Amino acid sequence: MRLFKFVGSTGAVLNMAKGSLKFTPIDELNDPSELTPVMDRSAVRTSLEILRHNGMTKAQFDWLQRQSAVLDLLSPEEKVLNAPRTLSEANHMLSLRAYDNLDYMEKKLFATIQNIRSRVGILSLSERYDSLPMWAHYADLARGFVVVFENLEQSFKGDETGSLNIPKPVVYAEQFLGMTFDPSTQDRLFFSKLSDWSYEREWRVVTALSACQPSQDGKLHLRHVDRFHLKGVICGWRANVDDVSLLGDKFACLNPDAKLISATLDGGRVSLQPPLQYRLCSVTANLLLIGLRRKRSDHRYRSWPANGIRKHAVSAVAATFQAADAGSHWRRNPSARMTFRTVANSGFPSLLSAL
Repeated sequence: MRLFKFVGSTGAVLNMAKGSLKFTPIDELNDPSELTPVMDRSAVRTSLEILRHNGMTKAQFDWLQRQSAVLDLLSPEEKVLNAPRTLSEANHMLSLRAYDNLDYMEKKLFATIQNIRSRVGILSLSERYDSLPMWAHYADLARGFVVVFENLEQSFKGDETGSLNIPKPVVYAEQFLGMTFDPSTQDRLFFSKLSDWSYEREWRVVTALSACQPSQDGKLHLRHVDRFHLKGVICGWRANVDDVSLLGDKFACLNPDAKLISATLDGGRVSLQPPLQYRLCSVTANLLLIGLRRKRSDHRYRSWPANGIRKHAVSAVAATFQAADAGSHWRRNPSARMTFRTVANSGFPSLLSAL
């Protein structure tokens, strides 16, 4: 499964390239309605009547065990009863008259949700990379990046809670439905958003903040995964050239197989350039510039310092490809000459293409 993460800085990209994923506490998210305490009394009452009449199914009983695990981890102080050990015991518990006191049930539910809100963090991802509002809001007006992940479910395989530590899609609705006595409605708490946000096509991983490690400055909550889940980075069409060059140099060591991809606007829509690995372009640029320096007859290239070659390789590639194409040193390799001319004519963005 391929998912995307919009970010606004190279620092965030490099943290992810090292396998560090940030989980954001609920109060720091941009949607103030996240994990909102909601109780539809009519739906709650109806769900209780149905369970009492039909009995709890095996699937519902399994979810009841998961719900108990959530309470044990995130709100043990609000847990009143231990989870039933058998399906028969669970159906017997449904007859307790305390469940008919909806004022009491609402009070306990809201207190539980408030505890959960303060004790979980969310890794927000998306099915899409081409949302203009998301490029604007989360990727610094397209000066930022979109990180491409694959197979995160291999690192986040889920646990006994059924809802935490596993990628799941967000369900969008006109209003929050809230949880009922049917324990299978548990995911409504963690994976529901209002339809205003539906353009994001979000997937998320929810985790306990206690399972995270703090960043060096203590401000971030991090989980560490295999860095090779990161398969590429899409660079915004306004991304700084030096930032892109920095990422290319770092990726050569951190994750050589990861690709840098150039995003462009085509008719008002986001599109990606044809594939070409950035790291190969960077190496080619350095070799090319070194070759040009060896042309002793041209003083313009003889004086270029080595550190300048490395630092400005990307921004200089297009121009130097054109210069190299005109030099006799490169005329002996028609294939290379054709490649250089094609890249030079197509402009800088094509040098960052991948995937």
